[in-house]
Amino acid sequence: MIDRAVRRGRLFVRQLADGGREQATADLRRWAWSQSEAVGLRCARGVVASPPKATVALEARPLDDELAARLFDVDGLGPDDRLFLERRRNIYEAGFDGGWVAVDDTGEPAYLQWLIPGRAADAVHDFFGPIFPRLPPDTLHVEGAWIPPAFRKRKVMGEGLALVTAAAFAAEPDARVAICYPAADNRGAVVGTRSAGYEVFEKRTERWRLGRRTTSFAPASEADFAVLRPVSP
Repeated sequence: MIDRAVRRGRLFVRQLADGGREQATADLRRWAWSQSEAVGLRCARGVVASPPKATVALEARPLDDELAARLFDVDGLGPDDRLFLERRRNIYEAGFDGGWVAVDDTGEPAYLQWLIPGRAADAVHDFFGPIFPRLPPDTLHVEGAWIPPAFRKRKVMGEGLALVTAAAFAAEPDARVAICYPAADNRGAVVGTRSAGYEVFEKRTERWRLGRRTTSFAPASEADFAVLRPVSP
């Protein structure tokens, strides 16, 4: 498995080559000195979610080579989307189990998500760093969401995540709970995750100091996150 520092360097070079100088500079500032929070949400096996219906019919399928070839096609994408997709391609090429796709009624990929089985906890830690606590074997690590541009603003996240979560539990009979950590300033991701049957239980604080990252976790509730407060009309 490629070292995280090597992957980071390759992504930085790719950003510059693709014209993403502003994003690359922001990443350097973040790695040098920053602090951010993520909302820890979890979904227990057997939860039946009722997210807003997407404007397209969706069905969950395991990520395979044919779907991957279509998902990771960067033609026509801007530098930010290329970067996000490159990061997800890295997850795929690392060989993690638990890749799922919600496709529309023509088979077109509309939503990508990994729910990596807990038996891969050591590999998850090596690949992603300390973004998850050391999770037990009965836990699914939820990471790497992606919505292709053609399906954005079509309400696919909540229903797509609910569908692939149910499919992942069915495929992993020993799994008891799924856990994810969307950024606390990403309202769409946090609200969409909650609508898929996930509940807030934890806060993750990530600190970067001159390229070194430390991560801490603490109990939390919805009241701890401004992103989940009602939006004023």
